[in-house]
Amino acid sequence: MFFVNGYEGTTLDSIAQQLQVTKPYLYSYFNNKSEILFEICQTGIRHALTALDEALVLEAKPGLRLKAVVEKVARIVIDKREYVAVYQREEKNLRPEEARVIKTMRKEFDRRIGKLLAEGIECREFAMDDISVTATTIGGILSWLPNWYLPAGRLSESEVITYTVKLVNRMVEVSKPVGRN
Repeated sequence: MFFVNGYEGTTLDSIAQQLQVTKPYLYSYFNNKSEILFEICQTGIRHALTALDEALVLEAKPGLRLKAVVEKVARIVIDKREYVAVYQREEKNLRPEEARVIKTMRKEFDRRIGKLLAEGIECREFAMDDISVTATTIGGILSWLPNWYLPAGRLSESEVITYTVKLVNRMVEVSKPVGRN
């Protein structure tokens, strides 16, 4: 309902009616509408961090792990696009402490990506000018997917994910030297 009507346009009464429960039932789980918004806004980043952790523990070179991260997180962001869109649009309605929690989670995502990028640089698989900027940019690209991908759009979900992987690879891969004949 926050996705369709916005935070301001959604009431606890309308949520209760949509769920076919009583308003007191909602209060048994949430103290107010803001707590519901906070829960929705955390969903995308929580799932993204889980997918990131799953990809980082793979027994593979940094390039393959980064590809797995981008594929998994892109799929989650697309699947949870309504949650991500609500966060992007309604962040201003979060209480400051709630907004800080989500920003901390997002910074943790970028930090873990940065650690993988540093590992790739160390083994000479990646090259970039600034690990932090590149990690944040990768997170930004993934966060933007709900605004870019449309279920009835020109590109399929799979094509969008493949294109996103290519963009990220171009950002981090060491150029292959031209071989001598």
